[in-house]
Amino acid sequence: MRSAFFISFTFFATTLGGQQPGRPIQNGALPAVSPDGKRVAFISNRDGTSDVYVAEVDGGRVTRLTNSPASEGPPRWLADGRVVYSVWANDTARVYATAATGGDAALIAIVPQTRGASISPDGKRLLYSAGRMPKSVLTVSNIDGTNARALFSADTSAIVFNAVWSPDGNRIAYARADTLRGPLNVWIADADGSHPKRLTNIPTTEGGPQWPDWSPDGKRLAVQVGKYNRDKPSENTAHIWIVDLNAVATKLAPHDKPFLDETPSWFPDGRRIAIQSDRSGRMEVWIVSIDGKEAVQLTK
Repeated sequence: MRSAFFISFTFFATTLGGQQPGRPIQNGALPAVSPDGKRVAFISNRDGTSDVYVAEVDGGRVTRLTNSPASEGPPRWLADGRVVYSVWANDTARVYATAATGGDAALIAIVPQTRGASISPDGKRLLYSAGRMPKSVLTVSNIDGTNARALFSADTSAIVFNAVWSPDGNRIAYARADTLRGPLNVWIADADGSHPKRLTNIPTTEGGPQWPDWSPDGKRLAVQVGKYNRDKPSENTAHIWIVDLNAVATKLAPHDKPFLDETPSWFPDGRRIAIQSDRSGRMEVWIVSIDGKEAVQLTK
């Protein structure tokens, strides 16, 4: 079995890189809930390449926002309701914003050697991993990519990725592996990188926590915890866990079947989470209640 770190990035590249030979279609993946909770942006390679789509929560009507051979990164939302995504090409990320109903996209930033750009709640800062994996450095910059600075020392052996802002913009959460093949955990820190603290203490038998997402009130995080086996992918399994700031963790909708519940995104009501899951046979976007009692498939 490979470490969770390697699995994470293999999965990340596969999800964003278009349909792979012999792999099922990612019909709905990497969901992001809109600020008003009425839409979910997601990535899909249903037509052969990874593009950004938006689904309405009521009725499920889907709008395709991008249509290109490029690999779009995970979508995010701005406070004004626009969808943000990045395109990776020639070792550079270009960050765009577009209306949720479609139309021309506006270029926001061009940042070399960057993946996973996240825009701060006030719309003024970018948070991203800069440099080549596994030597990338968590970095913050102005929204246009200027005045970039590393949040942590570039000479540390820790690998840091999947960084996201807290709702008030004062803190960040991120996945961290202390060594290349070390276990994954979710950490939190102040927005300037100070006071880093390991948050998760989930048993390693459950897998490695990653892909954090803050609850709307900033008091909890939803994280993805999975066990992945390169040689026996049919046995891969993952759950969503809810972790409060005192590190108390609860597994959401426990299951003993080998399917994947991953990449959580909170609804603004704090009672539901959008996830990607292959519980119905292929990767789709689902909406689950935080008590784990209700689950509705959004994309089909």
